[in-house]
Amino acid sequence: MRDQWLRDPVWAGSRGLLVLLLGITLLLGAIDLLRLPFSSVDLAARNWVDLIKASGCLALVWLACSFVLYRLNRDFSRMAQVIRGVAERVRAFAALVGAFLPLSMSISVFMYLSSATDKPLTDAELAMIDEALGFNWLNFLIAVNESAFFSTVLLVAYHSLAFQVPLVLFWHAMQRSEHYAIEFIALFGISATISLALMSVIPAAGAYTYFDPGPADFSNFTAQAGMWHYSVLSALRSGMPFELVLTEVNGLVTFPSFHTTLGILVVYSLRHSALWIPVGMLNLLMIIGTLPEGGHYLIDVIAGMMVAATSILAVRTYSARLAHFDRQRNPLAVGAGIEETNLIGDTTTAFPDARR
Repeated sequence: MRDQWLRDPVWAGSRGLLVLLLGITLLLGAIDLLRLPFSSVDLAARNWVDLIKASGCLALVWLACSFVLYRLNRDFSRMAQVIRGVAERVRAFAALVGAFLPLSMSISVFMYLSSATDKPLTDAELAMIDEALGFNWLNFLIAVNESAFFSTVLLVAYHSLAFQVPLVLFWHAMQRSEHYAIEFIALFGISATISLALMSVIPAAGAYTYFDPGPADFSNFTAQAGMWHYSVLSALRSGMPFELVLTEVNGLVTFPSFHTTLGILVVYSLRHSALWIPVGMLNLLMIIGTLPEGGHYLIDVIAGMMVAATSILAVRTYSARLAHFDRQRNPLAVGAGIEETNLIGDTTTAFPDARR
């Protein structure tokens, strides 16, 4: 059985990342459990119902696909091959979502717990850093808002990120490049952990709360631009009991801009795909849109870029170390088809289907 796993390109290239992903999820989950009794945040009972429903649906999909693969295991007709291919891809997507779900839940709880604080907001300091960089957020907002077309482009690009994460997982499942999906989830976990640590030390409400622009200044953006999180943030900072429903979570991180971080990670995950160029162009606009629509300071965006770069470097280094260890432990592994990490952190393998 062990030899079969070693010859599986997906397992061989991803087992280290899966361990890393599990470690991050367990670490954040443990911290959440330790902090909850001392916080004003309480998990709503319906979270468990929603979790059971989501887990049940994913399990049913995975089992149904596994059953199809079992029944058609020795059927070599063309139709059976097509059905097996679809079942394999759908099962992979269900497994990837299953790996992403507990991580995203632990991240959300951590974010709300960290926001329930009475630490002074640092918006004035962030605005001063922008000024030192020669950037005036309010003037930028007014200038961009003068073009209805450009404002709409930035608005659409900004909100497209919500659809990109599931699409990245779906794309890799369909392309049989699950290794890169697992790498993306691990990068998501590392970057979120760094961002949550920073936002715990540098809490902020956003540029809209600090500069308080008039409605005419952002008329071409959404009515709640950069402010949809503010009522939740204020409630958390008030110290009053707060019931957290995970299906209704709002992003509360101002510094660093996690939109910026995630946009870069999405493009990085698609680096071996023809999609990386159009998605890269879209996310460049999305990052610009974090300023007028997301209400981020320029320094938030710069910090978000640094978090993404740090996370990518960490995963590359981690993967390279694991590959080096594997080669030392099993010199014949590369010849058997094990993926190995080259100097720039990408993976290569004797199996062409493992990388597309």
